[in-house]
Amino acid sequence: MCRTLDLVWERPWSVEEMRRASAGWSLGADAGLLLFLQDFSQRMLSRTHEIERQLDSLIQNTKATDSRLHSVFNDFLMLSNTQFIENRVYDDEVEETTPKPETGGRPAEPVSSREKHLQS
Repeated sequence: MCRTLDLVWERPWSVEEMRRASAGWSLGADAGLLLFLQDFSQRMLSRTHEIERQLDSLIQNTKATDSRLHSVFNDFLMLSNTQFIENRVYDDEVEETTPKPETGGRPAEPVSSREKHLQS
């Protein structure tokens, strides 16, 4: 007899082999099915662990990106506040002299551009 047929229970069976042997199922077929299922289980677990590792890496990269995004957002807020303060200081320093009708010999008072804008 052929050596491979004698050892069918020592190796995992393929799906095609299981279909062919389904009419005359034997203990050797059960052993081949068991080895097939164990091999399938092992491959499934290995793939699951690989996907888990990739997912952990993705989560870590996402958190790092989120942190960098918040940092940039805070930088923009600080820049916005700095520019707002600089503009306020600049507006207060820029004063224009507006000619006023002299009453009682008083000189014209300097008026800031913001006050001038509020008066109109």
